[in-house]
Amino acid sequence: ILDTEIVLFGPDGLPSFKLLQQRMGKQQPLEIKAALAEFGPVTLMAFDLLHANGVDLTDQGERCQLINRKEVLQVLVTDGPRLKVTPHVSSGAEGVALFEMIKGLGQEGAMAKQKKGLYRQGKRDPHAWLKLKPRKRDTFVVCGYTHGTGAREATFGAIVLGKPDGNGGLIHVGRAGSGLDAVGVIEFDKKLKAMATTVNPFGEGKIDRKSGV
Repeated sequence: ILDTEIVLFGPDGLPSFKLLQQRMGKQQPLEIKAALAEFGPVTLMAFDLLHANGVDLTDQGERCQLINRKEVLQVLVTDGPRLKVTPHVSSGAEGVALFEMIKGLGQEGAMAKQKKGLYRQGKRDPHAWLKLKPRKRDTFVVCGYTHGTGAREATFGAIVLGKPDGNGGLIHVGRAGSGLDAVGVIEFDKKLKAMATTVNPFGEGKIDRKSGV
């Protein structure tokens, strides 16, 4: 008994959940045939082994540890066009290198699991495995705000962000939501309006105060 995941590889050879979503849910024969022609077949990726040759590998004991289940999985399953064993690494340095590669490829992330972890059916031990997601982070300057609409008409709508250009100025990089609750929005709105100015923070002259920037 395998633990698997269905994957659809895109034209670039990388897994694409977006394409998989478009291919899923087809029930009529013509729809299935059209989806197969457009997106190609899916691949079953096996990443764990629960039962093999009459042996329950979800039991206790050393043979049921993840690293040993992986070894048996690689022996029993031979990679083919539509069935593959998910590759893994077992050292910290290899894990860091793999994660950096995943980030560079723009993929969703990686799973980090304890080598000696046991398979718990229907349960997830938060200490046994972690899902690592690449997150792009940066620091920006709040340069202003836009006026809200609808339920937010009386307060600001979004904050306007800028990034230092290295020469003492700011570059406009877009807008963002505040992530504040209703009370927080009101309090932050007071602070924003108390600092409002007609001087454009991006150095392009003055602007209408009503625009909120």
